[in-house]
Amino acid sequence: MILQLHWPGSIRRGSVLALGALLAHAMAPQAARGQDEDLAKRVEQLERQVEQLQQQLAVQDSAQLAQLRRQIEALTREIEELRLGEEVVVAADTGLYGFGPAASKVYRTTQGVSIGGYGEALYENFSDLTEDGNPSGKTDQIDFLRAVFYFGYKFNDRLLFNSEIELEHASTSQSGSVSVEFAYLDYRATNLLGVRGGLVLIPMGFINELHEPPTFLGTERPETEQRIIPTTWRENGVGVFGEAGGFVYRGYLVNGLDAVGGGSSKAAGFSAAGLRGGRQKGSKASPRILPASLASTSPGCSAFWWAPRYTRVARARVLNLRSTARRSTRRL
Repeated sequence: MILQLHWPGSIRRGSVLALGALLAHAMAPQAARGQDEDLAKRVEQLERQVEQLQQQLAVQDSAQLAQLRRQIEALTREIEELRLGEEVVVAADTGLYGFGPAASKVYRTTQGVSIGGYGEALYENFSDLTEDGNPSGKTDQIDFLRAVFYFGYKFNDRLLFNSEIELEHASTSQSGSVSVEFAYLDYRATNLLGVRGGLVLIPMGFINELHEPPTFLGTERPETEQRIIPTTWRENGVGVFGEAGGFVYRGYLVNGLDAVGGGSSKAAGFSAAGLRGGRQKGSKASPRILPASLASTSPGCSAFWWAPRYTRVARARVLNLRSTARRSTRRL
C-alpha cells in the first residue's frame, strides 16, 4: 500500500523557512562559543599588557623615588649647614692643605673659633718568650699615648690662626710631656698662593703632617717615620702654600736639625737610634741652620719631597768640638 501526501505550495514554503530557523538556532551556540574564545584571548592579552605596564611603572617609580630621596638628602644637608655651621656636617676623613681631618677643621669654619682634637691609647700584650725561646723580660702595659687639642681662629676668608697642643703619656710628673706641635698664621691671597709663618710641620714623609691615628696602618707609627724621618718634626719658619687643579704644594724655609746637640735648644743631637735627637722643636732654636723643604701632591703623583742635606753644618760643629777637646787635653 502506498500513501502519498501532497502540500500546497504555500505550506511547502513555510516548512522550508521553519527548517532554516531550526538550523540557525542549532548553530547559534557554536558561533557564541567561538566569540567567547576570541574574547578570552583578547582578555588574556590585555592582562599581560597591563602586567607589563605595571612592571615598567614600578621600575620608573623606584628610579624616581631614589632620585627624590637624593634630592631630599641634599636639601637636608644644606639646611643643617645653614643652621649648625658647615664644619658640623663635613666628612670626618676630609683633610685640607696637607693636614689631617681634625687639624684642618679651622679651614672649614665660616668664621670665628674652631676647636678639635683626638685621643690615642695603646694596649700592649707582650709574649713571655722571644722568638729564640729566651725570656722577653717585658710586661703588659696600657698607655694613654696622646691627647691632642686643636685651637684655631678664622678672622676672614684670607687670614686664620691654627695650632696643636699635644699631651703625651697622660702625666708630666712621670714620662709625659706637653708640647706645641704647630702654631702658625695663614694668609691666603688666592687658592694658588698663600703665605704661612710660625712653628710649622715639615712636609716630609707620609706621617709627619698626617699623623692622626686613622691615617696610618698599625697601632704605632712606622719605624721609618720615627728613625729616618724624625716624626713629629716641626721647626720655626716661613713659607708658601697653595693648590691648583688638584696639585697641592707647600714650601718652607726653616731652622734645621742640630746634629751634635748641646746648643741653646737643648737638642740631644744625632745618635745610633736615629735623627730624632736633632730636632729643635721651635724651642730656642739656632737660626744659623736654615734649610728649605718642599712638598707637593697631585692626582698623578702621590707625593714629592725635597730638602737639602745638613752634613756640612754637622761636620763643622763636630770639628769645633774636636779642637776644643784637644786644647783641653794639652792643658791637662
